[in-house]
Amino acid sequence: MANGEIELKSQETPLVDLDTKTIGSVSSLNRHSQIEEETVKEELTLALPDYDDVAYGSYTWEIKNWHELDSRASSRIFEVGGRQFRIVYFPQGISQSSGYTSLFLEYIPFKEEKEKQDYGVCCQFALIISNLNNPSLRVASAAHCRYSPEIADWGFTQFTETKRLLSRESPVAPPIVEDGALRINAYVRILDDPTGVLWHSFNHYDSKSMTGYVGLKNQGATCYMNSLLQSLYIIGAFRRIVYQVPTEREESKNGIAYALQRCFYNLQFMNEPVPTTDLTKSFGWDSLDSFMQHDVQEFNRVLQDNLERSMEGTMENALKNLFSGKMKSYVACMNVNYESARTEEFWDIQLNVKGMKNLEASFRDYIQVETLDGDNCYYADTYGFQEAKKGVIFESFPPILHLQLKRFEYDFERDMMIKINDRYEFPLEFNAKAFLTPEADQDQNCEYVLHGVLVHSGDLDNGHYYALLKPQKDGGWYKFDDTRVTPATLKEVLEENYGGDYIVHPPFRSAVKLKRFMSAYMLLYLRKDKIDELMAPVQKDEIPNHLKEVLDENIRLVDQQRKERLESHLYTKVEIITPDYFANHHEFDLVNFGNTVDEEAMLHFRIKKELKFSDLVPMISEKIDIPAKRLRLWYVVRRQNFTVRVEEPVNELTLSIEEAKDKWNSQGEILRLYLEILPENQTVDTLINVSFDSHDAFLFIKYFDRESQEIIGSGTIFVNKYDRIDSICPELCERVGLLKDTPLYLYEEIKPGYIEYLRLNKTFSEGELGTGDIICFEKAVSETKDWKDKRFPTAVQLYDFMANRVLITFRPRFIDQESILEFELVLDRRMKLVELSAELGEKLGTHADHIRLTTCSPLTYSANMVIPNNPNITLYDIIHSSDEDTVSNILFYEIMDVSLSDLDKKRLLRVTWLFEGLANAELIDVYIYKIGNVSDVFNAVCEKYPELELPNQKVRFYEVLEYKWYRDINMRTMIRSLNPFARIIGEVIPEEEINLQDDERVIVVYHFHKDIARMHSIPFKFVIKPGERFAITRERLRFRTMYPDNIFSVIKFAIIDFDMHSVVYLNDDDVVFEILQQCNGTLALDRAKKEIRKPTILDRAIQMKG
Repeated sequence: MANGEIELKSQETPLVDLDTKTIGSVSSLNRHSQIEEETVKEELTLALPDYDDVAYGSYTWEIKNWHELDSRASSRIFEVGGRQFRIVYFPQGISQSSGYTSLFLEYIPFKEEKEKQDYGVCCQFALIISNLNNPSLRVASAAHCRYSPEIADWGFTQFTETKRLLSRESPVAPPIVEDGALRINAYVRILDDPTGVLWHSFNHYDSKSMTGYVGLKNQGATCYMNSLLQSLYIIGAFRRIVYQVPTEREESKNGIAYALQRCFYNLQFMNEPVPTTDLTKSFGWDSLDSFMQHDVQEFNRVLQDNLERSMEGTMENALKNLFSGKMKSYVACMNVNYESARTEEFWDIQLNVKGMKNLEASFRDYIQVETLDGDNCYYADTYGFQEAKKGVIFESFPPILHLQLKRFEYDFERDMMIKINDRYEFPLEFNAKAFLTPEADQDQNCEYVLHGVLVHSGDLDNGHYYALLKPQKDGGWYKFDDTRVTPATLKEVLEENYGGDYIVHPPFRSAVKLKRFMSAYMLLYLRKDKIDELMAPVQKDEIPNHLKEVLDENIRLVDQQRKERLESHLYTKVEIITPDYFANHHEFDLVNFGNTVDEEAMLHFRIKKELKFSDLVPMISEKIDIPAKRLRLWYVVRRQNFTVRVEEPVNELTLSIEEAKDKWNSQGEILRLYLEILPENQTVDTLINVSFDSHDAFLFIKYFDRESQEIIGSGTIFVNKYDRIDSICPELCERVGLLKDTPLYLYEEIKPGYIEYLRLNKTFSEGELGTGDIICFEKAVSETKDWKDKRFPTAVQLYDFMANRVLITFRPRFIDQESILEFELVLDRRMKLVELSAELGEKLGTHADHIRLTTCSPLTYSANMVIPNNPNITLYDIIHSSDEDTVSNILFYEIMDVSLSDLDKKRLLRVTWLFEGLANAELIDVYIYKIGNVSDVFNAVCEKYPELELPNQKVRFYEVLEYKWYRDINMRTMIRSLNPFARIIGEVIPEEEINLQDDERVIVVYHFHKDIARMHSIPFKFVIKPGERFAITRERLRFRTMYPDNIFSVIKFAIIDFDMHSVVYLNDDDVVFEILQQCNGTLALDRAKKEIRKPTILDRAIQMKG
């Protein structure tokens, strides 16, 4: 049996097993001569050093008849700290055939605890099985547990193999079970749990009742947003400002300010986690935005900017007075009396973490003075170049100080973002006065108290955000982790979020050093002299009435929904299709279940399961204001062909709703019915009794209106199965305002894609028509004017389209256009590509032959495969082309410069043009006739960039294959001869190559990273000169590549030899020309690969459109 939770059927509560490998165990039989009680206590204490003991005790259970034990044995009850426990032992294991012995510690709750069902007892314990006469022969395991109404037993399913208890470790050592005897010891440490959540399972946990606060729901990756919102919410002054933003006007209801007011109000007054979908919707975010993690600092600034705009003309500077301080950037000359300074506002401070010990070190690093001298002197207007001091100093600090810790930085060596998990300490209080400029007001209070720590857990690509906050001046700390809010200890706030390494000491094992993966990335400090003002609670009477009225009603509805969920097992939902609904239903079937609009148009009831139909009918009567005697209900079922039809009338009014649901909709939770409303001169008592074997049938009628091109519900009708079908034609004509003798066509709507013409001279029985079936009729085409101008001249054609229609979303292939037109079209999936292109051309105002379509990946929602220019391919083929099992109703379009017919004669070439060095490479797509040559490529590049004015003789093209120079290609090289797998590179030939001296050489320079097997980027030609030191060559390489300083400064330069597979790095005094004369190598740049790619939707900055 695998370790994990198990349930014993004979027990009132489950035994829960722990994996001894992860908790800590020892199975050696010869480690110590004796395990002293104090030693065990010390081991347990080391494992959890931060919790105080409530009590500690031990118990010994001696077993003399091991072979006679039952499958389950229990020790006597013993007490530790006034609480009762006992050992539960399974000699042959719980499963009896596992080969392991099982051992548990059971807690016996007090009578009062059993009655309240809300106790929690936190224990560490060690269980030891040893030889009765020689305690050094033993097996020991340790664990911890929170005993609760859910967990009464905790321990080990696989404590040790049974055969090890019965086997000798050596010829001279007896087995642990000797002569049927052994000893079991239990050592129990009961811990104080100040938070009330130590080792909590959080089943049925209620944040509001435990802490007074509620959490925020995570939409996928919005935990970063949740942690920031909670940190802002706890500041009463900020919440008060948010509530005062004017949002009374209707147009404000969709704005960010109103959504934030609603979010904060719900956090203050709701009893369960608050959704944030309304808030993100007000940002203008779609579902993809909610699955993208963003920078918290950026999100905070964008949010504050939007709030400030909402306050213009009313509460200007309200946020600035809370969050804004001032700093001065300066350059002061050392030898002349000149200083250049600029004072700026700041709303947060970004502090370095790497290389810093603590917060004070980061502040000192922030205001560190840089000396400008030598080649880096400062130009001071009339004084010329001068040695100077450059730095930043603070002039004032705000009441609310946001400190952004730079836990994420760009690693130029690895060319990627990394997380800095180094240990970095921050205090509960600090004084920022030492970082003020001497000219600042020295009387201003700069003492700050920590009230928030925002934490990132995990690595860069797979992390989670949460917040540790102190919501009250003199209150405790709480952990706000999305929907859950729990009390927190100071260790959780400080030590556990410093980052770095920490020590784990499992019982009976050596200590282990592990790396922390959670660390603080943002700190919230409040100025000490402003805390009372900042943290003053917001009373309900301070909130504007227009907010309270609307939001209280929302909360009432949420509470009502919550109550309904809790009581849902007592109720049944009833959905009723009415005649009015049917009359306005223009689709297949009686109803389209699953369509929200359709379902909302029906009658809905939520009634107790034990109520009868005799109770339901009066409720319907009251709701629609029609006497109950004129109402009859019919059962609605889903037939075997998956259509929805009426089956038979509800005749037993004494039948309960639950009984009816079980009979007619046993697989679902909803009872569905059709409501028949009788004319005023009829009552239920006078109705025809329709049953399976009766001569009567209850049919539904639809009418195809050619003018409106719609199928319209036209009521119901009772017929005699043995009457001719044409007997109902006069009545059908009358219903839609036609002359009674108007010729009609009638069809039976059997299912989508299956519409059957009805012969009017046959009986309903011969036409196999029965109760619940649907007949559609139309005027005979031969008796009408010419309907050829209509899209659907007949009902059959409309039904045919309805069975094959599909809603397609068209998106532009590239997002770098000034105007992006996304639209939807309802199309026939059987239409050919040429028809689809024509419809798109009309929509986009362009020629159909210039539109190229690409399928959409159903997994990534990005462009996938270009659709070939095959006029016979259908829309059905297109939307099923990417995956046989997955349909994506999204297509990307692009408007081509050339027609698709010309495109078949041309070849797409992707030319990388080097504009002023490798750093400015541009990928250019050109379409060249397959019979052309490279000069056509050159002309196409010039057409796209006429400003370049490229002279022919100074241009070169070459091919690169697998990051190596493949060959030069001249203007006469034919397109068909180009390697289809090679990259085409074009550039202006550098002047020093054109003016090459006789003693100079041109070499090819490559890029690699650490190993020449890891080639990358574009190779290029470069002139080397005899006698030139590499220090000078490197500067020419800087000019040749035009790499920016942050990239060029980390490049290593080497001579590589492909034949010898060798790398020799260069020094400033080396001469490349001479080295290459002595070997078969070339020059190469060792740097991390820098991917050049187009921006994607995932690269978007945070935007709020509200």
